[in-house]
Amino acid sequence: MAVRGREIADTELNQYFDDFRGAIVAGTAHFWTAYEADAYRITTVCRANMIRCFIADELKQRLDGKSGIKIIEDQQTTAICLGHNWLLKVHKFDEECHAAINRTQTCLDLNDNDLYEVKLPGIPEDATVVFLGYIEILGDRLHPEMRLSCPDGTKPAWVIDLSEVPELPIVEIIGGGDQQGGTKVVVKPDKGKKSSQ
Repeated sequence: MAVRGREIADTELNQYFDDFRGAIVAGTAHFWTAYEADAYRITTVCRANMIRCFIADELKQRLDGKSGIKIIEDQQTTAICLGHNWLLKVHKFDEECHAAINRTQTCLDLNDNDLYEVKLPGIPEDATVVFLGYIEILGDRLHPEMRLSCPDGTKPAWVIDLSEVPELPIVEIIGGGDQQGGTKVVVKPDKGKKSSQ
């Protein structure tokens, strides 16, 4: 098992968080804009599959061509390698950030974060699997909750809440910053703000 910690994920994947959020919002909006009138005719499983496909397609468009990105289309699913350390898949989550997975051996291995047995081309065996997921809000379908979760069998090893966009850093303006009497701006990180687990 190659489960990297949440702090490493925050550091190495943070550059993609806006792409993750944008893909979830756009994929969800696409489904509800195109199929709202017929949504009652579609099972919840079918709806989840369609939204997942739309989100994955949005991700491919946003990430394709970026350095270190490898998009893998295999076994009727999309996986995205983010550098050598991370393998990302899209899922619908329940309230506890569990993904409903197929009971195939590949899906079980991905959910156990065990890539040694997974036979997808081009995936590093020691990469950490992460699930990019959304949680439907029935009263506000266009604004789902968004999470990045590291599966570890029966429960996630960690979860990053992507719904909350980080606040901008605190800026302190100090007079007389240079010899010509200019202003000096000091940016202080908000140390109390962390991603939820």
